[in-house]
Amino acid sequence: MKSTACLAFPFLLWIGAASSPRLPAKASPVESHSSSRRQTPERSAPAPAGQQAQPGLGLSVEGNLTIPLRLFRARFGGSHCFRIWGPMRKDGISRFHHGGVIFGFLQPWPAGWYYTDAVFVESLKGHYFLCNPLHPGVFLAITVLSQE
Repeated sequence: MKSTACLAFPFLLWIGAASSPRLPAKASPVESHSSSRRQTPERSAPAPAGQQAQPGLGLSVEGNLTIPLRLFRARFGGSHCFRIWGPMRKDGISRFHHGGVIFGFLQPWPAGWYYTDAVFVESLKGHYFLCNPLHPGVFLAITVLSQE
């Protein structure tokens, strides 16, 4: 039986300011109790082409807003998955809203990701990343634009 739960990536490493975070080589794969094969969530049905970023996202500039730790633990991280369903666009900048926070995109939407995929927000050294369990090791840099 395939697992479809979102899983946090606790072993993220920040490798310099110009590069993307990566999982370390020693991170062990998620294993089921009955099998030693790595389990990766799968899409239940083919997603329509419109769910991928077309046209391209209006990218934001990284801000200096942060999410208070108590709020982050309550609403974000690998145990708090959600779907974007399609970013909103305001003043030429693409954004999405989750958990009382509005985020902007700092990087283009990754190939193979869909707006209907379950994703979660992870934090690392004051930077925020959108993570997709269907694509472990690929992280989309995002920034906090405002909080409610």
